[in-house]
Amino acid sequence: WSITYAVPPDEPCRFEMGVDPGTESADLFLRTKFALSPEAEGRLDSRAPFRFRVDLGADPEWGLREALRRYYDRHDEWFSTPVDRYGLWQVLPLDRYEDPEYFVFHEAGRFVGDAKTVDEYAQNDGWELDDERGSYTLPYTIPGHREITHLNELPETHEETMNAFDEWDRDPVPFESFRYISSFRDLEELKSIVRNSGIHAADGTLETVVRNTDWGQNSVTFPMNPNPHLGRDVETPTLAEYMLETYVPDLLSQPSCDGVYVDSLWGWGNFFNYREEHFRAATVPLTYADERLPFGENGRPGLYNAFSHQEYLRALRERLREEDKVLMGNGIRTTGDNGRAFNAFALDVLGVELDVRDAANAEYDAAFYRAVACGKPVLSLTHGTPSEAEFAEMWKLALLYGIAPTSDGREGNAMHEPDPDGSDLPLIANQDEYRERHAPVLERLMEAGWAPVTGVRADDSAVRIERYGSTDDAHFVVYNTGDAADIAFDVDPAVLDATRNRRAECLMTEGQRPPDDPDAVLGDGTLRLEDGGLIVLHVS
Repeated sequence: WSITYAVPPDEPCRFEMGVDPGTESADLFLRTKFALSPEAEGRLDSRAPFRFRVDLGADPEWGLREALRRYYDRHDEWFSTPVDRYGLWQVLPLDRYEDPEYFVFHEAGRFVGDAKTVDEYAQNDGWELDDERGSYTLPYTIPGHREITHLNELPETHEETMNAFDEWDRDPVPFESFRYISSFRDLEELKSIVRNSGIHAADGTLETVVRNTDWGQNSVTFPMNPNPHLGRDVETPTLAEYMLETYVPDLLSQPSCDGVYVDSLWGWGNFFNYREEHFRAATVPLTYADERLPFGENGRPGLYNAFSHQEYLRALRERLREEDKVLMGNGIRTTGDNGRAFNAFALDVLGVELDVRDAANAEYDAAFYRAVACGKPVLSLTHGTPSEAEFAEMWKLALLYGIAPTSDGREGNAMHEPDPDGSDLPLIANQDEYRERHAPVLERLMEAGWAPVTGVRADDSAVRIERYGSTDDAHFVVYNTGDAADIAFDVDPAVLDATRNRRAECLMTEGQRPPDDPDAVLGDGTLRLEDGGLIVLHVS
């Protein structure tokens, strides 16, 4: 028998769970991290409600994989997606790519230009090309902050910062984009939104980030609480009201718009909000900063802004689902309590923006992204200057865990130019060769859908196996992280029907030659796997 603790995907909270090694029977524990405040007297009624499930039915043969399968089945609405086309993260109009056939999820907005209407935005940014190709057009939005930009100089004190805010004046910015991050239709409305939705630091002042950026030069950024319930408890307008009632509907009115892209869930969700008038609007219990989440004052009750983002994502998701639209978000991470798992549950497409070296050297992270997504698309947008070996390793992990990687386009097709410090890293001159070899297989895996219970094990723990697709039409990715060896496989007949006459076909290899006998994955013989060798097999 087995026992599993699980927190539901629709009950966000900070928690720890595991096995207590200090007890004689190695007891399981679940520790929740709640805080109470009399100011949270609104929807929470100054309480901290929570739920968890004890599951006694999982087959211990497959351990946490079987527990995950049961979790997905219990909460299918959070792990389904309206997406039916698969490919890579697109950050440019399709005519900017030499191989546009591989790009499907368009984070629109890089070429919004000086558009004054959403139709002009669509024309400038190549949305009609997405329609022709069948790509998803997902315009850029960022609910986590508003900012004032192009200041003459950076303020040095909070008083100077607020004076700069009061005096700031510029023409409206109709659309959010890579060039103009914060949109606004009216300057005084923008300033009211900042005053009403801005979060408070521990000293009771508006939280501010003074910085110099590529898009705004000298700027002050105000982290926002995007909770859509906020307008019922504080003065309006609020950030959520602007986004959900004005900005997003305007985007969706354009026929080519297929949904919404939400940026920077990680960066602006990290803050703690000590603004007590915001407590009344919270539907997720208060919590506190500690050594595992050191972004606020330790032990002090506050709103974790990642959960305020969760409240926004849930409201946005409901609206998009009503119109069969897609919600993509960027900023899923593994660090901190529970990473951004709850944010991931609310998304249809998960985005992860990271350095390519992290993508190449963090198998745990890749497994986490796949686990919180179930079969939903996971895309990575990589920056940096990798070596050839690192780039190849990134693609191997991408294939193993079904993660679609692409460069951000700022370096064109060159993945790397000489470092300014003079180090002579090898130039990966053309990403297209990697995409041409790997992307068609990756799309096939994504369409088939990841299955947590593989039904097949290797006799060497260094060999990773993941299954995509049903047991009747399965794709197996086999990756050797250890030394070269002849590997035998054990098939679980309870998962893969042993009475069926199955055949295995090799779709591709990386780091080794094709196997002589691909049927060995079905328990008949052995596969020769080289150090770092990867094989993708189709079994039917």
